[in-house]
Amino acid sequence: MKKSSVSSLKVKKSHQDIQIIWTIARKELKSFFDNPTAYIALIVFIVLNYYFFFRSILITHEASLRSFFDLLPWFLLFFIPAITMRSIAEERSEGTIETILTYPVKDYEFILGKFIGHFLFVIIGILISVTLPITLKLVAKPDISLIFGQYIGAFLFSATLVSLGVFISSMTKNQIIAFIENIALAFLLYAFSFEIVNLSVPYFLGNILQYLSPLTHYASLARGLLDLQDLTYFLSLTCLFFFLTYYVIAERKAEPKRQLKQTLIASTSLILASIVIANLIALNINLRIDFTENKIYTLSNSTKTILKNLKDIVNIKLVASPQLPPQVELVRRDVKDILSDYERFSKGNVKINIISPKPGSKEENEIRSLGIAPVQFQVLSRGEFQVKQGYFGLAVLYGAEKEVIPYIEDTSNLEYQLTSFIQKLTNPKKKKIYFLTGHGEKSINNEYSSFSQNLEKLYEVSELNLSEKNKEIPSDCETLIVAGPSQKIPDKERSLLEKYISNGGKAFFLIDQVNVTPQILSATKSENSFADFLERYGIKVNSDLVYDLRSNESVSFGGGIVSYILPYPFWLKVFKASEQALIAQNLERIVLPWASSLEILANKAKEVKVIKLLETSPYASHQTDFFLINPDQEFRTKKKDLKKYLLAAALIGNFSSKKESTSRLIIVGESDFLTNQFTQSSSDNLSFGLNAIDWLTKEESLINIRAKKMSMRALVFHSDTEKEILRYLNLLGVPLIIVVYGFYRILKRRQGMSRVYET
Repeated sequence: MKKSSVSSLKVKKSHQDIQIIWTIARKELKSFFDNPTAYIALIVFIVLNYYFFFRSILITHEASLRSFFDLLPWFLLFFIPAITMRSIAEERSEGTIETILTYPVKDYEFILGKFIGHFLFVIIGILISVTLPITLKLVAKPDISLIFGQYIGAFLFSATLVSLGVFISSMTKNQIIAFIENIALAFLLYAFSFEIVNLSVPYFLGNILQYLSPLTHYASLARGLLDLQDLTYFLSLTCLFFFLTYYVIAERKAEPKRQLKQTLIASTSLILASIVIANLIALNINLRIDFTENKIYTLSNSTKTILKNLKDIVNIKLVASPQLPPQVELVRRDVKDILSDYERFSKGNVKINIISPKPGSKEENEIRSLGIAPVQFQVLSRGEFQVKQGYFGLAVLYGAEKEVIPYIEDTSNLEYQLTSFIQKLTNPKKKKIYFLTGHGEKSINNEYSSFSQNLEKLYEVSELNLSEKNKEIPSDCETLIVAGPSQKIPDKERSLLEKYISNGGKAFFLIDQVNVTPQILSATKSENSFADFLERYGIKVNSDLVYDLRSNESVSFGGGIVSYILPYPFWLKVFKASEQALIAQNLERIVLPWASSLEILANKAKEVKVIKLLETSPYASHQTDFFLINPDQEFRTKKKDLKKYLLAAALIGNFSSKKESTSRLIIVGESDFLTNQFTQSSSDNLSFGLNAIDWLTKEESLINIRAKKMSMRALVFHSDTEKEILRYLNLLGVPLIIVVYGFYRILKRRQGMSRVYET
């Protein structure tokens, strides 16, 4: 026979196999839509998912599906066993499996058809939830690419549970027993990742259990990161349960044939060994797909540029004890992946050294000299819990200088820390930042201590008092910060500031036009805010207080025994005002308390560009003259009284006759947002302040890196009516559509069955 004929026969045979598999899968899928029980399971699954999702986002006002995908594995724990329990158990109880397998249908075709049919039904159940991202898209800007990655993670997770369900169903004739056993075994796999389980077994076994749990790998996928390790795990576990199902069915047919039974056992053992080897190989390969919109798990172009331009060797020492809690394993894996990328893009100028010190070893002295202290955690040893010490930190070394992260809690900010360390060490000359003092401004030692400490990582920070005799603004001043003055600034000092700006100076003005006393909820107009100084540059800070009825922070009021949390319209959650606002890039949760609006005047200066930075939602208004800031007052709610308000702006251009002098100014109508209280509760506030200084000093490379994090995107409904309509359209409308379709399909099927066909 010719080779071409053999090839055509093989293609034809493969096509027939696919047809058989698809016929079985289609039959299974069709049976779900002809069965009222499947509709009940689907509706319960959808309603529970939707209920808890809306309950979460209406509290957090977060425009993401994070809460949905966090709870999804627990709903799938019951949903998938409910639909897979009858897959093969029903065939066995009715005695039809023997008949089916006597047809020209191979065992693997039968099993694969069953699996695909049930898997497609689960996929349909999950995909019904696409109404949720559509809803979010109507009122916010969710990360669609992240959501796409989360759905892929949900599909891989579901495939594993479906293959498990089909396997359990193949082992019994009783569907109820299959349902219970499926839940029990799936929950056991879930439990492998529980801290209480990992602490109850020896350390090495805890790490193995952690890896065997599907929740461990799903956690990475739910972040929008598809890692080769996780993909290999889910595919290998799905294949494992498939071959176990194949073994159960084929083994029954092989009872009189001992040789065939031995072949099945040997084949299954070989498959198990192959799966173990595949997972071990995947553990040592750094291959990832980052689905997030901001590519937060991928090195930014700024970092790559800095690494490529390194002139000398930078050593990074990662200290990770061999015995760390299994819960740290995901973080450790991410850290190693990031460091591997640093080494790869530096063209050999970044050297990674991983140290795994054992307790009492000589390496501990070196580690402690680096400034990395041990952390304590619990382990099970000799049948009892013991407190152990371990290390999980890193040090960046360049010559005799070093920067240290004593303990790595997570990797959300790791790229920024590492890149800023490298830039600081390889460029030892720091630019100088001065805070103006002497007029009631915020202090770097008190209110602004957190902001100041973060600035000191890259800049030299000092205070400047111009009231001293013959005092001038130093020539090495890269940026001057004027943070909320409350006392009059003399004309002499104003002249010095004007001269500094005219000569190409950079300044950050945080102006409080209204003085607020939070303890008694009172506010008065400030007479010495320094706002009048800025009008000559084309920016007016209005004497008002802006409030936002839709985008605001919840605040705790009261005290002692009675306290309550209310949305507080005067604590504004603000938004990036324009695409040119690099400073506010990817910052979704900046909170400005008691802010005043800005007004752009006809600018007298030549060649000056105004960049709008921060603004409110369209549902804001303001108070003027008389200020009432308690939360339970009546606010303006009419559409004609509501609009967007500009709260921060940047100016760049020439404020003097000298063509070569280009100045940069940033004005914010509020100074409290950078105090310790707000920088600690909202990391985006701190990021905005640091970005502002980077932009003023022209160190813009770090802005893109700092903005790379999983920020909470604000969810702002246009009205309460819109919120309730969208909520109940999903919560009630989607299940109702499923019910109507189910009644129509089942009724049509019964009518077809009741027809009498005559010759």
